[in-house]
Amino acid sequence: MQPASSQYQRHQLAFDGRQRRYIIHTPESPDGRLLIGLHGATQRGSIMARTSGFADLPQAAGMTLVFPDAVNGIWRDGRDEDDDVDDVGFIEALIDQLLGSHSLREDAIFLVGVSNGGFLSQRLVFELEGRFRAVATLIATMGLRTFQHAFVDAVPSLYLIAGTADPIIPFTGGTTPNSLMASADASILGFDDLVQHWKQMGRFHACSQQYRSDTSGLKIIEENCHADSGQLLRATVVEGGGHQWYGRKVSDDTIRQFGATTRRFKVSEDILAFFLQVPPLRGHRD
Repeated sequence: MQPASSQYQRHQLAFDGRQRRYIIHTPESPDGRLLIGLHGATQRGSIMARTSGFADLPQAAGMTLVFPDAVNGIWRDGRDEDDDVDDVGFIEALIDQLLGSHSLREDAIFLVGVSNGGFLSQRLVFELEGRFRAVATLIATMGLRTFQHAFVDAVPSLYLIAGTADPIIPFTGGTTPNSLMASADASILGFDDLVQHWKQMGRFHACSQQYRSDTSGLKIIEENCHADSGQLLRATVVEGGGHQWYGRKVSDDTIRQFGATTRRFKVSEDILAFFLQVPPLRGHRD
C-alpha cells in the first residue's frame, strides 16, 4: 500500500541474486539530503513511510526519502542469523546506487530504524562506518553479537529512543521472547547500557536532561550530550511507554498489544528536527 498524500515510486535493485525492493520520494527541489528508513519486523518500507509521515513534514522539505523492504519482512540485524541474506551489503549498494542516480550529498545521509530496523541501524553504524551523518533508532537497542565488535573511530550523531514498558524489546535487555524474530533468544543490550556505550565510544559529555509529562502520566526524559567533534547524542526515554511510534493516535487494541503511547512526544518531528541540528561527520567518505 502506498503512503497517502505522498508521491512515492517503486524501484528494484538487483543485489546478491535477489531483486530487492524500495520506494523513494523525490522532492520538487532536492537539497542533497537523503533519509533511509528501515521498517520493523514483518512490515514493509511503505508501512514505515506511512507511519512516520516524514514526507508530509516541513522539516523534510528538500530531503529524498527512501524506504527499502527486508527479505520476507525481516532484517538480518546482527542478533542471530544464519542464512545468506546480506542486508549490510544491500544497504551499502542501495546508497551507492542512489548517490550515482540522484543529486545527493555523501555527507548528508541520515538513517532511521524502528524495532528490527533499529537493530540493523545500530549494526550499520559499525559495518558501514563513516557513511551516515546521523542515525536514529526507535524501540530498539543492539544485539550482543554486534556489540562484541562495536568499535569505530567515526561516531555519527545519534538519537536513541525507548519505552521502559516495551513488551517486545525489554528496556533492561536480555532476550526478546515476544519478538517476531527467529532470533528471539539472542541477547540484546539494555537501553541504558546502549546509551553508556555510545557516550564512551563517541566521547560525549556536557549532558543535560529535561522532563515532560502527558495527561496520562507518562514521563518523557530527554538527555542531550555533545562531543568535542561537534557530534550530538540524544537519548529519550518514555517512562511507562511501550513498543510504539510515539506521537501517533493508535487504537485501544494496539495499546493492549504493544503498550502505552503518548501524543506529547511526536517522534517523527523530533527526529527530523534533530537531524537539522547535526554537523557533518568528520572523516566521512569522500
